[in-house]
Amino acid sequence: MLDDTLQDEEVAEKLMEHWGFGQEQAQKILEVSLPQKYMSFSRLAIQKLLPHMERGLLTHQAIEAVYGSSHGRQAVEVLESLPFPEDLRNPIVNRALWEVRKVVNALIRVYGKPQKIKIEMARELKGSKREREELQYRQRQNEEENKKAREELIRMGILNPSRDDIIKYKLWQECGQVCPYTGRPISQNALFGPHPEFQVEHILPYSRSLDDSFMNKTLCAVDENRRKSGRTPYEFYGETEQFEQILHRIAVLPYPKRRRFWQKEVELDKFIQRQLNDTRYISRKVCEYLKLLGCTVQGTRGQVTAELRHQWGLNSILDDTDLGEKKRDDLRHHAIDAAVVAVTENRHLRDLAHSKYTPAGQAAARFAPPWEDFRQQMQQIINQINVSHRVTRKVSGPLHEETSYGPTGLKDDKGQDIYVYRKSLEALTLSMVPKIVDPVVRQLVAERLEQFGLKPGGDGKITKEVWKEPLRMKTKSGAPGPQIKSVRIRDVFNNLIPIKDKNGKPYRYVAPGSNHHIEIFEYTDSKGRTKREGRVISMFEAVQRSRRKEPVVCRDYGDGGRFICSLSRNESFMLEMDDGTHVLHRVQYISILPGGPRIVLRPAAFGGQLSEKHKAPLIQRKMPNSLKGYKVAVDPIGRIFPAKD
Repeated sequence: MLDDTLQDEEVAEKLMEHWGFGQEQAQKILEVSLPQKYMSFSRLAIQKLLPHMERGLLTHQAIEAVYGSSHGRQAVEVLESLPFPEDLRNPIVNRALWEVRKVVNALIRVYGKPQKIKIEMARELKGSKREREELQYRQRQNEEENKKAREELIRMGILNPSRDDIIKYKLWQECGQVCPYTGRPISQNALFGPHPEFQVEHILPYSRSLDDSFMNKTLCAVDENRRKSGRTPYEFYGETEQFEQILHRIAVLPYPKRRRFWQKEVELDKFIQRQLNDTRYISRKVCEYLKLLGCTVQGTRGQVTAELRHQWGLNSILDDTDLGEKKRDDLRHHAIDAAVVAVTENRHLRDLAHSKYTPAGQAAARFAPPWEDFRQQMQQIINQINVSHRVTRKVSGPLHEETSYGPTGLKDDKGQDIYVYRKSLEALTLSMVPKIVDPVVRQLVAERLEQFGLKPGGDGKITKEVWKEPLRMKTKSGAPGPQIKSVRIRDVFNNLIPIKDKNGKPYRYVAPGSNHHIEIFEYTDSKGRTKREGRVISMFEAVQRSRRKEPVVCRDYGDGGRFICSLSRNESFMLEMDDGTHVLHRVQYISILPGGPRIVLRPAAFGGQLSEKHKAPLIQRKMPNSLKGYKVAVDPIGRIFPAKD
């Protein structure tokens, strides 16, 4: 291996003396552009490091094991349990690693450290057969385009072009070698020369959209990109003449890319969700994390798991129909997948890969179960699994809704306080329209709705099309007046929270945010009957208690009530059913209704989407007095313990 500190002349001399290259050959070698982000290890170093890396050590750990360190350590001590994971600046991935740590360390405490861990990697191809074929076609097309771009770059004199060079070339051809923003022509030297005048630019700022896809990239003059800095094209250019020229120049671009130019808002949720839910990235990071234990970590593909699960008849374990399909609304399907991953061997992957090319009419690969009665044993084990959920007891989050409410000093016929608040037209519902304070504005809004077949106070939904044209007041002459963007609404509220000034005087009111927990107490009435009541504590009140250095859960109000338990979202409860059996449930949410608080529970294993239309046994709505059973705690590996509430 050559020393990087050698000058070109010395390198050329070594090439000619030690390896017998001619002067012309040595010069060509010096001109080769080596790929970036590669570690420079000699063959001898690789031969020494590879055995350590194959048994799970990271690169720096393998180096210390072979060569020692500057601190004199000769090897890295293999950890007996997983340490705190590093902060990857990605909340979804961080949470996944922390959950992995809880489960793996719990297993180690009970069963000891494993010798081998198998991970199911994210499936690359999901969706229908047609969708998979379309994805494969796009991938092949992209490979062809990259190959052609590489060949053209080499022809242009750029030897061994990098991935960034290929992206720049494709964008260069896509925009017709003209900067979409400035209209300046982009020459080869201005883009690929030693001092580039143009660079790759994110149309929607990456810092705000997290969208690093090809469809969010184009070319831009360096100085113009610096001026645009962190803004969308619409935000920076607005309704200017230059923006009109930009829209004309981008006519050659694909529609998804053009749409980003005129997009008024960054669809943050859409882009973040796609990026943060990248399970391929999570799988890779989990593998790296688990290797800290020093055991062998292997990954299998989701396609293999799905095929073996089907062949061994495991899909029907949780499916009460005759379809034999995987039932994803039962969270125990993850345990079935884990069992399949554990018994998957390399031969399964090899034989399944070969079966893709099986001639027509010839049977594809078939696999016998790992052992006799495998499915029957799986059935028994799955039925005994208790699903553990991540409890959300943390005292943080929005304390109240953003809307401010003003007191009117008036009350309705039932003695309830009446408040006024402001709502934008786009956020209006049909039920709000009759409650608009200004009669003129109320009439104008009603007339606009009637044009679209909508009746104020009726059923239906107000779409964005209703407000596409501005709604304006009318002047005495009939000419359009000021635009109406929001309206004041008068309504009745009972649970608003006063926001007080320094003197303790309320100056506005807000609606409480989510409910943090419910506290259940037991009382004996005057007739000697035992009854239960529940007091719902909002997030606002929970934070106030915490700030006052009080317990977040109050167990004694001084009224003689006996504290039974508190329940927060995702906490576990052994619910007594009508037949006297106890079934593990989890708290879905807690609501306050006119008749009193409701505790909404669902079976712990059910992971599907529920709504108010669902009935028992999928969803149980219990008032504190009708809630029978007892609160429990489920640890990360499914063991049930009494809740020490």
